[in-house]
Amino acid sequence: MRELRELRELRELRELRELRELRATMLMPSHGAPGASRPLIERTDGYLAQLESQVRAVLERGGRLQDAEREVTMDTWHDWALYEQVHARNVHRQFLAVERAWMSPSRPTSSH
Repeated sequence: MRELRELRELRELRELRELRELRATMLMPSHGAPGASRPLIERTDGYLAQLESQVRAVLERGGRLQDAEREVTMDTWHDWALYEQVHARNVHRQFLAVERAWMSPSRPTSSH
């Protein structure tokens, strides 16, 4: 599992899109075993999408960073290399990115 410094940038699929465009048949991740590129890319994209969704759900119900760190466990990815060391930091960074977007003056407000 890769430690993600800028989840928002990666979530925008720049790196994943570049990997897809290479059309490589095998990838050698920095952590974990080499494998067929398409499943590795899709699994990474799935992790990022689920991470963003679960963190956003915590924020939407008024949860705090500590709640997200405790609740966003994503059991499907426990077998990834370095999951235990990296996942909590990814949750933390994603929480801050979503929170920052919510606090942005350009964020549309709901019209109730």
